[in-house]
Amino acid sequence: MFKSVFKTGIQANYSISSNPSFHADPWSVYPAKHNSTSNLVSVFVFDKKKFEKTLISLSLVDKKTIQKSIAKKSSSSHSNNINLYLDGINKIKAYISNLAKFKHPNILTIIEPIEDHSTKILFVTEYLTNSLSSYLDSTISTVSSTTTTTTTLIDNDQLALQKGILQISNAIDFLHNNAHIIHLSIAPNSIFINSNLDWKLSNLSSICNLADKKFKNTTTTTNAIDFSLPIYPNLSIVPKFISYDLDYIDPSLLLNNHLNYYNDIFSLASLIFFIYNYNHNSSTNSQTLLINSNQSLSRYKSQINQLFSSSNALNLNSPLLKNLPASLKPIFLNLIQKSPDDRPSISQFLNSKFFNNIQIKSLIFFDQFLTKSNNEKLTFLNGFQNILSQFSPSLLQKKILPILTDFFKSQSLINSDNTENNDNDNNQLISITLSIILTISQNLSQLSFHDKFVTDIFISNNNYLNLINYKKNPHIIKILIQNLPLLIQKISNSNDLNKFFLLPILDNSLILKNNNILKIQESLLLNLSSFLNILDFTTIKNNLFVKLSSIFSKTTSLNIKILSINSFNLLITNKSIDKFLIKENLFPLLKQMKTREPNVLMALIKIYQNSYKLFDLQSIISEILPVLWNLSLAKTLDLHQFNIYIDTIKEIQSYIELKQ
Repeated sequence: MFKSVFKTGIQANYSISSNPSFHADPWSVYPAKHNSTSNLVSVFVFDKKKFEKTLISLSLVDKKTIQKSIAKKSSSSHSNNINLYLDGINKIKAYISNLAKFKHPNILTIIEPIEDHSTKILFVTEYLTNSLSSYLDSTISTVSSTTTTTTTLIDNDQLALQKGILQISNAIDFLHNNAHIIHLSIAPNSIFINSNLDWKLSNLSSICNLADKKFKNTTTTTNAIDFSLPIYPNLSIVPKFISYDLDYIDPSLLLNNHLNYYNDIFSLASLIFFIYNYNHNSSTNSQTLLINSNQSLSRYKSQINQLFSSSNALNLNSPLLKNLPASLKPIFLNLIQKSPDDRPSISQFLNSKFFNNIQIKSLIFFDQFLTKSNNEKLTFLNGFQNILSQFSPSLLQKKILPILTDFFKSQSLINSDNTENNDNDNNQLISITLSIILTISQNLSQLSFHDKFVTDIFISNNNYLNLINYKKNPHIIKILIQNLPLLIQKISNSNDLNKFFLLPILDNSLILKNNNILKIQESLLLNLSSFLNILDFTTIKNNLFVKLSSIFSKTTSLNIKILSINSFNLLITNKSIDKFLIKENLFPLLKQMKTREPNVLMALIKIYQNSYKLFDLQSIISEILPVLWNLSLAKTLDLHQFNIYIDTIKEIQSYIELKQ
């Protein structure tokens, strides 16, 4: 997929795909890998030649003028179309340079700075998978009938949208309250999404720093600056990135020249409206944009007048708000107030009921997961298990799974330094983390499961040797045993399944060390059938059978002894061991058993019931019947149990008579 397509300094360090992941005007965004670290990144490419051709085709400028502008490298006024080309180039450079100034989890991170070439401008960012529009396309479900086509957002992704709006709002909060910056270009093309479904704010090409301005108090707006947005002639055909997208501009700024933080609040509201009304099928009647100006100033004014007309007063039941979540509607009405004074600040929006639910709070906790104490994590994850079903598979797999996987690996590596880990709370935390990881992984494909679970956690650095070790955390083995059907279903490579799971589990479970191992042994013996479907005869004979025999003969636990006998019986009925092994190894082992506890005896008789027909008559007479007569005389058996033994003996004797 990845190959060199650009002869640039960036290309020296990165292998760049020949095809872009997506387009976000004016950028084509390509996936790439760092040549030495293999880290995924995104390469933003602005095509100067394509930009030139666009301006020329729209008769906004001619080629000679562009060449002169490039030679002068200056731009004087927006009224002169000669400078449209350089204005566009300067906007692109400001886009990149301003992004580099701000570091925030929800602002797009630049990895490699601008490279300016004769035909292209490039820069490298964190790895991205979508623009906002392409992401919304993926969350659309279209249902067609003979007469209509209905397009709606998939219900399970509503939480992802809510989380995304929260992240963009956090970025705006940082700009407003920490950097004292007004964004002024909040629109769909300013939003990107990474592989973890985190939303990133970008396009800081038009930011305004209020610290550099003198505030002007007016009778209508407090702390507002008199500022006039530059508007180009022929605005409807000028590329939007050079100017402003009027559909997302606050009317108090565009029409009244009032500049303050609340301009971004209106833009954010317009963006939110677009998100919840997004519809890539133009045949439907749903209104996608709060303001649909077509970059026409006169149409913009008309739309604003219509939006705020007294006859069209908005309320919670307005058809315009029909696609918005109920918890969003009250605060949304405040966000789009005509007067900036009546709008909430970004901090007030973040504290609104729209974000006050357990799902969003859970996602916020995951964003801060590494900063939390282990006790906080344990308490949180115990509760999170109960609400897993409230999250879409996409959010669970792309957002939450990587966080838990990284944490699980880090904790297991820390514990590898200790011979024995006595921190019970930490053991519980690691165990519950693994349990949730496996629950989320149920919906992964075999390939994804192998990459994200088997390879990433167990194979890397031979971490499985540390993980499946009862001394570190016996609960991990128990959880893996309980999830054996999932492991067998998802891991198609039998070598990996045996090496990294089945054999290490056997080696660390069927041992006699202390009472802490008993529950693990119980779990394994109860789930033994899963092993038998995978392990070959040699492994069963030389590994599993040997360990079972040792457990049976040495355990002091009555329950383990009974489960061991049941396991031997399972080996027989499943034809996992041959009659030679039964006669030469199993029968002598059973003869040595001293206990006459009735439950043990009743488990034991099933072995003889299921195996006697495997042997010749002489073996039955010499190896089986004497044992059964001896066991039947045990004083611990009640009448019913004694009769079962007698009936079995009679059945075997009848079989002998029939065969003679």
